[in-house]
Amino acid sequence: MPDSPQHVTGRFATPAAARAAMSRLEAAGFDGDAVTLAGLDQAVSTKQAANDADLEATGDVAKGAAAGIGIGAAGAAIVGGVAGTVVAGPAGTIAGIGIGAAAGAGIGGFYGGADKLSVNEDAWVTYELEATEEHPIEVVVRVTGRDDAERARAALADTTTKGSEAPGTGSGTTLD
Repeated sequence: MPDSPQHVTGRFATPAAARAAMSRLEAAGFDGDAVTLAGLDQAVSTKQAANDADLEATGDVAKGAAAGIGIGAAGAAIVGGVAGTVVAGPAGTIAGIGIGAAAGAGIGGFYGGADKLSVNEDAWVTYELEATEEHPIEVVVRVTGRDDAERARAALADTTTKGSEAPGTGSGTTLD
């Protein structure tokens, strides 16, 4: 078992304070892969989960579009056939059916697919965090030894940047 901590965690009350701490960690030489965020109110999906959701939504849209194409083509073909017969006689019937089917397929496909488009409301909420309002966030730094742990603690605890207050100063920063 190593004699040093494997992670150092800083808790920040605002996203601005967490962002400032991450900038200090980068300036202290920590790679972005060693820094993670925790404690966000909104869950951020993994790439695979996002891909699965996209494939499911695409399938739903395709099924809706296919149904719309069939219904639109059939309905508009009937209307077009009747209109063609009335306007131009038997020759107009064939033309009316063809034009009606094509127009109905296009319109039905559009509305059938658009009806199945999903909106992920949580995706919008993810970006609505107000940087100056309280949203407890943890910045977790993976460290490899005591020296790294001390550098990370110093970067997370630092509340000044070039003599001026950093965003989030006094925002309840704590360290583990």
